Amino acid sequence: MSGVPSPLPHSHRGKLGSGLGGGWRGRPWRDRDQGSVTVELAAALPAVVIVLGLVLGAVGWARTGITATEAAAVGARIAAVEGADAARTEIGRSVPGAVVAVDASGGRVEVTVSIDGPGWLPAASATSVARVAP
Repeated sequence: MSGVPSPLPHSHRGKLGSGLGGGWRGRPWRDRDQGSVTVELAAALPAVVIVLGLVLGAVGWARTGITATEAAAVGARIAAVEGADAARTEIGRSVPGAVVAVDASGGRVEVTVSIDGPGWLPAASATSVARVAP
């Protein structure tokens, strides 16, 4: 060595894994972790994408359920005042692809609306009941 004294005690010079100059294959410990963030991101990214897909699917299904509920409520009101055919026509115009069932009996009308869920999710359906106008 040159005439400059080492700041480290003699026992720590050049030890593997000491992180103080000697390091692994002569490189400092900081260089050994290079690229580890990329590997960790590559491992975690598929899980993040799957969770995001599930959340978006659940939001879409909830939106479909709310649409079915609103359509059934409006359909029941229309069926009570204007009749079952008017309710089917209005729901069919407002919500394309909806399956509408109207049951009018005993002074009341019951409207059930089913809408296919987005993607692999099940259909959303809702039922609403209203009294028939005299």
